[in-house]
Amino acid sequence: MTQSAEGKSSVLIDGSALNIDITQSELGFGWNNLNPLVASKNSAYFFGGDIRVKNAKGVGTLLSKGNFTPEGRLNGYLGHYWSNANQTIDKNCIPSNLIPSLEDKKLQLISLYHDSLIVILHSFSKLIPDTNTRKKEVEKVLAKFDSTITRKGYPLLWFHTNTTIGINEDEPEIKNDIKKFRSQLKAALTRVYSNIVDHLFQNLRREIFIRQKQSLNSNYWRLLFFGFASGNALGFTRFISLDTTDLSNSFKNVNYWGWQAGLGLNGEWRRWRLGFTYARAVKSNFQSLSSITYTLRSTNNVKNTSLSTEEEITAYAGDYGSTVQNECIIDVVYNLPLDKKRTSHLLLNPYLRANWQSRNTSLLVNTSNVGLGMYFFKNDGNFLGGFYVELPDINNNMEKQKDLSAQNLRPAFNRLTIGITGKLGLNSILTW
Repeated sequence: MTQSAEGKSSVLIDGSALNIDITQSELGFGWNNLNPLVASKNSAYFFGGDIRVKNAKGVGTLLSKGNFTPEGRLNGYLGHYWSNANQTIDKNCIPSNLIPSLEDKKLQLISLYHDSLIVILHSFSKLIPDTNTRKKEVEKVLAKFDSTITRKGYPLLWFHTNTTIGINEDEPEIKNDIKKFRSQLKAALTRVYSNIVDHLFQNLRREIFIRQKQSLNSNYWRLLFFGFASGNALGFTRFISLDTTDLSNSFKNVNYWGWQAGLGLNGEWRRWRLGFTYARAVKSNFQSLSSITYTLRSTNNVKNTSLSTEEEITAYAGDYGSTVQNECIIDVVYNLPLDKKRTSHLLLNPYLRANWQSRNTSLLVNTSNVGLGMYFFKNDGNFLGGFYVELPDINNNMEKQKDLSAQNLRPAFNRLTIGITGKLGLNSILTW
């Protein structure tokens, strides 16, 4: 739902979405089975994943130098959630704007109910041996049923409350046959009607759940626990050292593979959402390397002529390697309505990104980032967009690790990172 400058978040977004981060030149897609129909249950398992690709050095180097360093990440997760959704969704408190839709669907299904009635009616009518009595009963039931359709009422049969009404037969045996027929027919048709009502409610369950969940008076809560694992890949050219015998050997193509695994917890109550993840990760110090553009010239001499070629190589210099580090992500999200009808919303997202217990602090230092995200969306839209402001490396640990002559200890205000990001629901894309 939200993210930092690293494109990370501990809060899961329900359903599927396409993510775009202009500042980081990142494109991503995520999916899970937490659609409103699944989320409207009290308890269920869920699973999902996301994939992201971007320029590892951000949009700045891409635009200024044309350097593209591809980086990709694939993440998957599996978990279980608990909520009070069934208590929140009140079948007897359907929003007024959904009632016409519900009634229309009921009338559409009356024909299906009528077809079921005919089949069941003729099946149970065999309980009446007398042909004339059987014919009268069938006609009587059909007439009463058709009258309920004419009045656009619920298709409840006239004998639902009393199976002995209208029995004028004198013979006790025929009376018993009719009572038995009506009793069993009533039970069968009640089951059919109950299934139709449940079917109608399930069709509108998504809308009912969303409307009632958005109510400021809603006491809806949800707790999600999940495990996750991800892998990331990075490709770049590294400057090793100057090879005087063959300058082209001064460079090496590096294909880095990293991974992380951990546990996460999400909580939701009314307009608040809390996200927390902890992971053990293998990371590289690529971000601390500096890029230099070299020009490699080659000359081939043949007799009295020569052929020269030039190749520009963008390589990264510095001590390079990978190590293991702990990672903690904390997000707090508050949903603030922007109008009285609560159709437009602002999500406020203060967050913390902490990395600690690096096995090799000379290679990868421990850092903490804090930030604030602000995102806008509408109830009837599928776009969530906004921006974030982040202070990376609060204590300037990365700069302090450098030699004194190379340190650039800037004040916090001068180190702020501002990013623009947006998410599109998959359904909105398919309708374009």
